[in-house]
Parts: sequence; structure tokens; C-alpha cells
Amino acid sequence: YSSSAEFFVTVGVFSFLYSMAALSVYDFVVTSVFTFFWLVASSAWAKGLSDVKAATDPDKVLLLIEACDEPENRCREIHDPVVSGLNTSVVSFSGMVYLVKVLTAEDMTEKTCTTTY
Repeated sequence: YSSSAEFFVTVGVFSFLYSMAALSVYDFVVTSVFTFFWLVASSAWAKGLSDVKAATDPDKVLLLIEACDEPENRCREIHDPVVSGLNTSVVSFSGMVYLVKVLTAEDMTEKTCTTTY
């Protein structure tokens, strides 16, 4: 499950580095490529998150435990799994990168406006 997360983080880091470099030079083609990679990485992250949730579903885990097949053993989940932290991590990281891109775009606009006067 880690390869999709690693891909997501790698694209995020390179996007951040590119946005810092784009303060001085703007390249539409590179921005388009990073936008595509960001979409693919977000999809991979979401798929990985879905796979983790499915793999750790208590109903499925109980079926894998051989001791639960014996009639004298009583296997059940005590608490429902809490996966809201996983969802929050995706939303907060995506939001952070979006803010960096927006702020970078605003900085570029300000520099363009100040240099034309």
C-alpha cells in the first residue's frame, strides 16, 4: 500500500519545489505536466486509502483468523474502526498544496504588475 502514498508525496514535493521556482520563471507546459501528475497522484492516494480501509475492515479480518472458526470461540469487534484521520490527512495535504499554488500565483501576479509600471 505504500507505493501510491510514496508517489503522492513525491509529486507533492516536486510540485512544491516547482512552485518555488515558478516565482521567477513561469512555464505553462511544466505546470500542465505537474497538474496531470497531481491528478494521477491524488487518484493513486485515494485508491491506496480505499485499499487500506478494505484490508482493515473488521469483518474481513475476523474471517482470516482461524481461531474464530471454532464454535467455542466468540470473535467480534469491540469498536468500529476510526478512519477519519486518514480522510483528514488527504484533505489537509491537498488543501495545503492548493494554497501554496494559489499564493504562488498571486505572488507572480504582483511581480508582473509591479514590473510593468
